[in-house]
Amino acid sequence: MSKKNDNNYVFSYNSEGEMPKHFFDKSGNFIGNVNKSNDGFIRVQLDKKSRGGKTVTLVWGFNETADINTICSELKKKSASGGAVKESKIEIQGDKLAVIEKYLLDNNYKVKKVGG
Repeated sequence: MSKKNDNNYVFSYNSEGEMPKHFFDKSGNFIGNVNKSNDGFIRVQLDKKSRGGKTVTLVWGFNETADINTICSELKKKSASGGAVKESKIEIQGDKLAVIEKYLLDNNYKVKKVGG
């Protein structure tokens, strides 16, 4: 599936609806990388999609050596909320962006907020 914007860039998604790692202009010329997954930043995002209108805070971008289950457990305690690890992403119930960002910064992670 392709989506076109006003800048004449064509963004192509794979069959799972994920963005590719590179993007090209309308002529097929390589422009750059969309998002480097190993750039050292932890992404934090609020999400409501396919959740019945309920908000969750998504956290991802940890390296392979990080114990995501332990980090998830700590985030659940700090935010006084439920959560789980799904597909290498931590999902914390509710809008806990500020609490999670503070915890990650206090533990020497570089954080980027994704979305609005």
